[in-house]
Amino acid sequence: MCKMINRALYVDRHLYYFVRLEGDGSVFNKVVNGIDLTVTFNAFDAQKLLEEQSFDALGVHLSTNFCYYVAVKFRKKNKRGPIIIHSGLAGDEFVKRDLKNMEFPYDMLIPVSIGELLVDHERRLEDIARDFKEFEK
Repeated sequence: MCKMINRALYVDRHLYYFVRLEGDGSVFNKVVNGIDLTVTFNAFDAQKLLEEQSFDALGVHLSTNFCYYVAVKFRKKNKRGPIIIHSGLAGDEFVKRDLKNMEFPYDMLIPVSIGELLVDHERRLEDIARDFKEFEK
């Protein structure tokens, strides 16, 4: 579907404690399933990373504050890179309609239950990398 994804940025407020403990305080990097995954929990750091670095793909959890602006900034810089949205409301037709009405740039909307958000973080990172790998098929 698209070129190989080597580097991806993922923004999710639910990973706050994980990034604070495992990363440098606001950003965490790890290679997972062949993808150099950069994770942050806030849009401010995500936008700064997008200015300073290049990413092949973007993932955001819809409940993260200002994730719309991160997606717009990514799409302006990378027209062909996939944008994945995770949300507990992904199956809700109202959410899909609202994303369309506000012209939220995304390529895939994936449901994520609260239980999936609370699993151990290593497994969560593997799930995120797996979702990005779907675009390489």
